[in-house]
Amino acid sequence: TGYTGRAQTLDGTERHLFQGGVQELKPDLTISSGGKVQLIVDFKNKPVNHQLDRGDLYQMYAYARHLDCPRVLLLYPGTGETRRTLTTTRAPSIHVTAATLDLTRPLPQQLDALKADLRTLLRHEGLTL
Repeated sequence: TGYTGRAQTLDGTERHLFQGGVQELKPDLTISSGGKVQLIVDFKNKPVNHQLDRGDLYQMYAYARHLDCPRVLLLYPGTGETRRTLTTTRAPSIHVTAATLDLTRPLPQQLDALKADLRTLLRHEGLTL
């Protein structure tokens, strides 16, 4: 498919938001193609509300700007089809999608369903794995 996924680290290089090694940037998952990050995925361990958490949005904006990535996927635990996309007001545009994953099923049964759910979410983001 031409995509590479990396968890927690970006090619082994530490990246920081500020000079002097202040505020390390550690997205949960990055998906790259041709050496460029195409999608940042961040998993949250809290329920999603009708209004997305301001801190989550600022964190994703910082990741996207610093890694020069146009798309971010925020994943929250939850049931039901919940998906919302926000686009920044200034160029370059950054699209932040918040979605839920159903984590209520027993683990052995959950793995295949989770894979299918993730593939669907990634397809919505323009990636086919």
